[in-house]
Amino acid sequence: MEANMNDQKQKEVVLSGIRATGSIHLGNYSGAIQQFVKFQDDPDVDCFFFIANLHSITEKIEPDLVLKGTRDITRVFLAAGLDPEKSTIYAQSSIPELCELSWLFNCMVTVPTVANMPHFKEKKDLMQSRGTKETAGLLTYPILMAADILGVNGTIVPVGKDQEYHVELARDIARSFNSKFGDLFTLPAASIGDFIPSLQGSGKMGKSSGGQTIAINIAADELKKIVLTAMTDPARARRTDPGDPRNCNVASYHHIFSSTDEVTWAEAGCMNASIGCIDCKKVVLKNLEALIAPLRERYEEVARIPDKEIDEILHEGGIKARKIVMAVVGEAKERMGLPFF
Repeated sequence: MEANMNDQKQKEVVLSGIRATGSIHLGNYSGAIQQFVKFQDDPDVDCFFFIANLHSITEKIEPDLVLKGTRDITRVFLAAGLDPEKSTIYAQSSIPELCELSWLFNCMVTVPTVANMPHFKEKKDLMQSRGTKETAGLLTYPILMAADILGVNGTIVPVGKDQEYHVELARDIARSFNSKFGDLFTLPAASIGDFIPSLQGSGKMGKSSGGQTIAINIAADELKKIVLTAMTDPARARRTDPGDPRNCNVASYHHIFSSTDEVTWAEAGCMNASIGCIDCKKVVLKNLEALIAPLRERYEEVARIPDKEIDEILHEGGIKARKIVMAVVGEAKERMGLPFF
């Protein structure tokens, strides 16, 4: 068992997941999935990418939507360029040992630690504003995420900035376990992707943000509508009014999706009012369409893959990932005095 674990540690192990709710938007793609594809092509890396369908039921359980979302996100992975021959693609629910490992970690983490995490506070406030109560699953969400990461001894975790706290918790759990029971877990590190702001106000782009969301298979006319109606610096009430790019999310998009020359042109034009906001937005629109068009085309192709074939990809990936997790969890239990009798 130890030899197999040591072999696993010889390469960097990249792990990340996407919840099986809503559609994949530009924030998911630029914040995480683009990193997935880059890591996949590195021969010195083992990649594990999963659909986080257990995480998807922390707020509301809708069986049909979760199942559909699991398959849809798998199709998005394929459209984005993930290859089951190069990466292990699986559903979180295929590995029951993750829940067992999560329980072990639950018994090592204090309630205040998870209750004070930004994710829980934000979700709790949102649910309460909707007249619903937060679940215990929502509270312990970061601990299950730690199990996802440490279950395969992940070393690199591609995530958005908002998930960095959760990777840090996984590091803390690994460090605590290793100190008490001997070295078993590698300390993971977050690989932070681009932060994609909403185009309709403050905050990040998210699955629950309605018209603020740019799905990666969005129609060209809908993309145009969202970009050209995006909020800009309020100081530019008139075409001749100078603006400040720091107060404009469209300018943030230039920094991520435009060339250096285009960024310089947009910022100078905004500050000296030599260009209008529509001129600025049109360049962002051009660059976003260039990025999204091939994704849209590939998604149309993979959308025709039968559910049975998608399920087979998840099944095969689940078998591979589960074998690794079972060994890690078995060793963790032995060290904690919890063998399988």
